[in-house]
Amino acid sequence: MVIPTVRPARPGGGPAPPDPLLARLVAMESQIADLCGHLPTVLQKLDALSELLGSRRKESYVVEEVAELTGRSEYTIRRWITEGKLKAVRITEGGPRGRLLIPRSELDRLVACGRGAEVPATALNQEGV
Repeated sequence: MVIPTVRPARPGGGPAPPDPLLARLVAMESQIADLCGHLPTVLQKLDALSELLGSRRKESYVVEEVAELTGRSEYTIRRWITEGKLKAVRITEGGPRGRLLIPRSELDRLVACGRGAEVPATALNQEGV
């Protein structure tokens, strides 16, 4: 859509100067058309990024990661494990007492019951990253 830039002639004769507002609108129209041309490429790259993030979801998290993802303290996460509110598996590697690994399904469950609402979708079994 091109907006005409015709203005009435000046009293002294000669062509009227172009309207600066109309000139800006024409320039903006050109910029918008250029951006729309790049939109398919941007969407394609976003889809590729979404697939990449989805494939890098971890199957298990350590206590520190769950605490950071849920905005809780490590002490709270360990207490939930002790109280049976959160399931974890102790592995022998990673220290004198080993490490606690929390399955991603438990992280999903925490979000479902409202204890970890701030967890990003990329860390969960959810679509729509």
